[in-house]
Amino acid sequence: PAGPFFKIKNTLPMRAPLRLRQLLEQQSAYTPTGGEHLQMKASYFCRLIIAVFCLALAAPMLSATAVKAADSQEVLIKKLHEFGLGVADSYNRCVKGSKAKKDIEKNSDGTYTAVYHEIDTKSITCSYKNSSNPSGPVKYIGTLQYAEVTYTCTAPSKAAAEKGPFTQRRSPTTELVKYMNGKWSY
Repeated sequence: PAGPFFKIKNTLPMRAPLRLRQLLEQQSAYTPTGGEHLQMKASYFCRLIIAVFCLALAAPMLSATAVKAADSQEVLIKKLHEFGLGVADSYNRCVKGSKAKKDIEKNSDGTYTAVYHEIDTKSITCSYKNSSNPSGPVKYIGTLQYAEVTYTCTAPSKAAAEKGPFTQRRSPTTELVKYMNGKWSY
């Protein structure tokens, strides 16, 4: 292959305008053979297929972020309330000292005291505000407010203490959560 533009022509990307490639071919003594034309077309189509495939993979992520960015106030409050209910449900089921796993201790006077804790799901209220850095990963700061209820019963036997009746003490609790990647979390 001869010609002053041989090196330039072979380094041109396939997306270079056709007219530019034709001019370079005319100015050089080199003309690609039929096999090289087919190879250039095959290379172009391979790149095109790869680009389409990558866009197809990225499209759901792009549309998901567009939908997440467009969450309305009602949707954000609903998601925050659902998050709060999930936290309360998990706490009420799993924490040591829950209704199913009462703490029962023997007192010095021979009586027994049973204690358990629970989040009152009906007392959950929530609100949110924009983050102080809206361009950062955390878009909103949420506030969960609820009442944590402590139930206590003192009785002469362990079985009677576990059975009740229980007295209640309500403690107001406030927690801050963040909205990031389309969901609320701690």
